[in-house]
Amino acid sequence: MGQDAGGQPLRVGVIGATDRVRERFRALFEGTGRGACLLVDLPAAEALVVDIDQEGAWAECEAHRLRAPKTPVILIGADPRRCPPGYPYLAKPIVPKRLLSELAALREALAMAGDEGPARGDMLQPTTEAQPPAFDSSGSSGSAIPRPPGCESTVTLAPRGGADPLTDRVGSAPLGADTADAAEYCGHADDVDLGDPARVARFFLSVDDRLLGACRAAVSRTNASGSPWCVRVAGGVIRPEAAGGPVHCNLAAHTLRDLCDAQGADQFVVEPAAPPAERGERQGPARQPWDSTEAFLWQVALWTYRGRLPSGTAVHGRVYLTRWPNLTRLAEIPHALRIAALWLAQPVSLAFTVDMLGIPQRYVFAFYGAAHAAGLAGQARRAADHLFESELGMRAESRHLLAGVAARLRGLVGR
Repeated sequence: MGQDAGGQPLRVGVIGATDRVRERFRALFEGTGRGACLLVDLPAAEALVVDIDQEGAWAECEAHRLRAPKTPVILIGADPRRCPPGYPYLAKPIVPKRLLSELAALREALAMAGDEGPARGDMLQPTTEAQPPAFDSSGSSGSAIPRPPGCESTVTLAPRGGADPLTDRVGSAPLGADTADAAEYCGHADDVDLGDPARVARFFLSVDDRLLGACRAAVSRTNASGSPWCVRVAGGVIRPEAAGGPVHCNLAAHTLRDLCDAQGADQFVVEPAAPPAERGERQGPARQPWDSTEAFLWQVALWTYRGRLPSGTAVHGRVYLTRWPNLTRLAEIPHALRIAALWLAQPVSLAFTVDMLGIPQRYVFAFYGAAHAAGLAGQARRAADHLFESELGMRAESRHLLAGVAARLRGLVGR
């Protein structure tokens, strides 16, 4: 679905949508839809998508159509019995291709009407009456998922020298790579049948009595109280600063790595941080520099999980990223760029990610464990994360989109 009908994108308004739902539509239109549709506020909409599951959405739609009666409508929802007769209806989770196909048909019809009658913009029949509440289309809400820097629109660059951009090294190892760091961070476990709960359960690891759990607790208490908390362990101290700032640690990297394997909550004391002079701590700079809490937790999680998963992770449940990780400042995981691009495009499951990208499970598990510990990823439990259906049949299109993102970021990193 490209920009061919009338040479203009179809301006689509969404009724009954949170900011996060709007970002799902925006990502679909810019990615798989290749810009043929544009998400806009209601007064500028040429077509409407209405979520009838949301209270008041249908009433708002009717109010809008009183002012613009020619505006076509597509309804979406979980229960077709709630759908008023005579309107196109798509059941949740929506198959993205089906929605784009319906919108493409509307776009072509509007283009033909524009050729034979009034201009497309005139079909909206704007009035001076009070407009219904408009949604913010800026995507600036804190719950929205930002796209990668430089990828505000989909840009697909031709591979250099016939290489597949998805397999190039851009913040992640080449396809099939199993470096020493990859083994240290991701372990050596072979793939297992993810449909076998007993075998999947062997990958679960609780960190409540481990260093990672203590560090996360110190970070949480620091952010919540506004006062510094620290972890005292093995004669050293780990002190995170608030708001994701640096982490001060006077332990050598190899000592920290070894402590990640240790168990026993009594070894890790989480307490309010006192000035170094009062506690008799060694003065001077940290032996291991950590310029952000994200980088520290990411690294400690890799040393802790080594390809395993946080306890209770649903491998067939969808996961999401809150934002694009700063991969150039994080410990490398093979295929991290591809995983991040896929999860930002649409929440999908760990099992789907393995199949979609054709990579070992341990790489996907390691990425999720690190991102989860750093507060960048979690299990999708919101309606927005279950809006669209994941389709194996979309493999080629998704690879095309991921290739564009990877190539674009490769150019930015190389500058």
